[in-house]
Amino acid sequence: MVSTISSSSSSFFTLDPGKDFLRGGLNAYDRGMQPIDRWKHEFDKISARLERAESVPSARGPVSRGNAASAIRDYFAQSFRNLPRELLDSLLEGIEGEFAKDRDRALARCATLGSILLMDYDGGVLDDRDWDSIREAFSESGGELDLELLTYAMQLVLDKGRL
Repeated sequence: MVSTISSSSSSFFTLDPGKDFLRGGLNAYDRGMQPIDRWKHEFDKISARLERAESVPSARGPVSRGNAASAIRDYFAQSFRNLPRELLDSLLEGIEGEFAKDRDRALARCATLGSILLMDYDGGVLDDRDWDSIREAFSESGGELDLELLTYAMQLVLDKGRL
C-alpha cells in the first residue's frame, strides 16, 4: 500500500501509485471510511513517516524541511490528480518556507486545504492570507473546475469575509 518515491536527495513515502484512495483502493479497514477520512489517514501516516525520517539520520542524511514540503506537494498532486496542477501549486505556494518556520502549522494548513478540496472543510484555522490565496487560486482555475467544488470553496471564502 505504501511505497517509496526517490527524490534527488532523499526518499519519501506516499500511496501506491496504482491505487487511488478516492476509489476505494486501500485495505479493508479503509473501505468503510469516507474520502476525507481516507485522505487524512494517509496524510497522517505520511506526516509521521516524514517526522521520523527528519529525526533519524539515514544513510543519505536527514530529510530537510524543504524535502518534506516537496513530499507533501507530491502527495497532493497524486491525491488530487483530477484537479488542475496550477490550482494545487497556487494553494501550496510558499509551503517550503512554512515548513522551515513551523512544521506543525504547515502540516495543519495542508490538512485543511485537503479537506476543502474534498469538500469537507474540517474547520481548521487558516489566516486571512490563506483565505485570500484560496480565493485567488480558485478564481484563476475556475474555468477548469467542477462547478460544485468551485461553489463550495468560494462559499467558504465568503463565509470568512474574504470575498
